[in-house]
Amino acid sequence: MMSDPVPDEHAPYADEARARLAVSAAARELSDSARGFVPISPGSLDQARHRPQLLANEIEVAARLVDQAELVLETLLGYAAVSGATWEVLGEGLGMARQNANGKYRGVVKAFRAGLDDPDRDDDAGRWFQANHYAAIEPDRWAPRLDAWMEHHREPTEGVPPTAAVSGGLTRLGPLAEWIAVGNQRSALLHDYLVPPADKVLPLAERELQLLRQLAAAGHDVAEDVTRMEKKISELRATLPATEPADTSGEPA
Repeated sequence: MMSDPVPDEHAPYADEARARLAVSAAARELSDSARGFVPISPGSLDQARHRPQLLANEIEVAARLVDQAELVLETLLGYAAVSGATWEVLGEGLGMARQNANGKYRGVVKAFRAGLDDPDRDDDAGRWFQANHYAAIEPDRWAPRLDAWMEHHREPTEGVPPTAAVSGGLTRLGPLAEWIAVGNQRSALLHDYLVPPADKVLPLAERELQLLRQLAAAGHDVAEDVTRMEKKISELRATLPATEPADTSGEPA
């Protein structure tokens, strides 16, 4: 009987998970910045009265909060779009017509999706994404940090688990979806190379073999694909220097 295999620890996070993690990181930065306005230290009111520049500094910080809040909104719109929300839905949330929402935020949503697809892209969208959405680029690094932040700032009445409050909700690509994605990555190399180098193709082919074996174990009819990929890996390894260890198992090093 065919079943849906559970993603392994090498599987990448789903785009929706990475996008939502970007929202979490942006919200954390906004929260950390806003918390500075809560306390009123002894003598601070007198200082503000006699040193107006202190107030100017606080106003400047508050103005930056507006920018940070806008980034949270833009990131949430990007996440919503990645999750399949239409401009009608986005407009409803924004309290404006679909056309107005599209006209105002289309560029931001497009840049977000482009950066999510290719964080290394060297254009305005890529640089904007790299500067603002680091958590989506390195989810394995930042999800535990956000877990720790939530644990530190958690209120007893919030009803969220004290650990893994962020990472516990993230999802990874299943073997079938990742197999298709890795195959697309292998095909994309043809855009950059007339004959893609073996050392770039081999890691992708090895991962494909791992995924195919997971699918085969779950009852999927991929025996021919497994055989084809084993042969492909052997051919690729034959083109590498003799010092490279021969391994067609498809298992990670």
